[in-house]
Amino acid sequence: MMSHKDRLAKFRTALSTAGLDGFIINRADMYQGEEVRAADERLAWLTGFTGSAGVAVILADTAAVFSDSRYHVQMERELDSRYFDAHDMISSPAHDWIKSAADAQDTPLRIGAYGWTLTKSGFDKLEAVFQDTDIVLTMHDTHPIDAVWDDRPDYPAAAPFFLDDAVSGRSSADKCEELASYLAGQGADYLLLTAPDSVNWLLNLRARDLACTPYFLSFALVRKTGDIQLITETGEAVCEDVPAISFSELDRVLKEASGSITLCDAARLPMALFTALKTADHDVRLVPDHIQTLKAVKNPAEIAGFKEAHIRDGCALVRFWHWFEQQDKPAFHEHQIAEQLAAFRSEDEHFICDSFPAIAGFGAHGAIVHYRAVKASDAALKGPGVLLLDSGGHYQMGTTDITRCFAVGTIDNETRRCSTAVFAAHANLAMTQFPEGTTGAQLDAICRAPLWAEGLDYGHGTGHGVGHILSVHEGPASIAPRRHDAIYAGYLLSNEPGTYKKDAFGIRHENLVLTVATAPGWLAFETLTLFPFDLALIDRDGLTSAQLSWLNHYHATVHSTLSPHLPPHLEAFLAEKCAPLH
Repeated sequence: MMSHKDRLAKFRTALSTAGLDGFIINRADMYQGEEVRAADERLAWLTGFTGSAGVAVILADTAAVFSDSRYHVQMERELDSRYFDAHDMISSPAHDWIKSAADAQDTPLRIGAYGWTLTKSGFDKLEAVFQDTDIVLTMHDTHPIDAVWDDRPDYPAAAPFFLDDAVSGRSSADKCEELASYLAGQGADYLLLTAPDSVNWLLNLRARDLACTPYFLSFALVRKTGDIQLITETGEAVCEDVPAISFSELDRVLKEASGSITLCDAARLPMALFTALKTADHDVRLVPDHIQTLKAVKNPAEIAGFKEAHIRDGCALVRFWHWFEQQDKPAFHEHQIAEQLAAFRSEDEHFICDSFPAIAGFGAHGAIVHYRAVKASDAALKGPGVLLLDSGGHYQMGTTDITRCFAVGTIDNETRRCSTAVFAAHANLAMTQFPEGTTGAQLDAICRAPLWAEGLDYGHGTGHGVGHILSVHEGPASIAPRRHDAIYAGYLLSNEPGTYKKDAFGIRHENLVLTVATAPGWLAFETLTLFPFDLALIDRDGLTSAQLSWLNHYHATVHSTLSPHLPPHLEAFLAEKCAPLH
């Protein structure tokens, strides 16, 4: 197998041949989702960095990889520092690094980017930053990595399927009718959807194109009449009612609609497609994807599905914990833990797939926020220590995402103090009542307060939206320091504070919560996740009376809800784990 050093050399030769001084490589495909197919893992192939968020900049004599705080430790582990510098993309963004490189040379710096993975909004930001500099940014319709990646895998065949209206809560026809009214209100002829989750939500369509994200990879063109034309890689129709074209036919279709007013979301619109629209003389109006707002508010059928999925998931987790308690922990490695949990979930006949690759991090690996256990390089559970297990599943009626920490052996007081503070933060958010219009940033601060009081914090957001059998990470709203979108009733979000000590442990406690109305103008959270916290990691004296009461009430709810679905020996085990903490 070619080394990363050789891959880098081969790639630089391709850049030189193309007359480029450098290239920007996003960890993305044309669909801009969190998960990409193996053939689109260009960043990982070239650099070795496998995080789900990142960008590399390759110049003739230097190279750098940029990601956020979730991946600092992972970058240290995966990148060869002889060839790649590692940077935080917030405090030291890629565009600043490029500008510094340009300042150090006497001739203009020609930087390329792939037009199908760089969005219109991403291009505009770079263009603004590079204005009045000697940097020339050029778009390319082919990616130079594809020409040097000799064993690049093929794309898997799609296997689309449709949700019943009883599961989705609304028919596709009803959703299309609402979009037609929206387009009429906007005075537009077309809505070009370039986010697959929007396309799938609109058509009640799902698929297994990706390992953990069950949607059909496609774009769609919605006419003002409400009619839809799918845009797919093969051009094959998924049903008789929805015609499809391939991407190779798109230029022709756009030219046939020349002069039309077409709405697009700049954050999800590939620059190559924006160029095609302008070439076809469309009046392109850049607006946020309206469907992202519509699907964020879950309807009663979706909510019922989420609740059923959490009962099924909770039962699988109880089976897992009961099994785990009986094992000789040092005999197991992290990847085996993740595999065993997946096996318990897969026993449910309604299970589709994991909602993301499970994170099973023991001890120091728990401090790597998005750690992936790989056979032969992962750790054995040689305690004492904490096993952080972040996982979830897609079921035929809903999606789950949960993190629990499990004590292995005797836990020291510092670890328990940190775990208790994280739980206190979790309980604070779970108990919060807040007025309509409250933002994610405000709720984030409420959650972090108990951690701040202990001199602790975490570098990731507190909560993300969750799609209904779509992406486990969904916008537009989230609970994070820089997110100022209001939180509305019907939003499904995660509640996942944490704290991490490098080379020692990671603690994160996560449930999914539904935003519900409690009184006119007031909202609160209903916790949907059903699985106990490990009381060996919680110090009763570190909790307020309200936090302790919430914990005991939550455990009572978990026990009463799951018990009817468990055999006697597991019901007894669950009763023990849900016993009140006094």
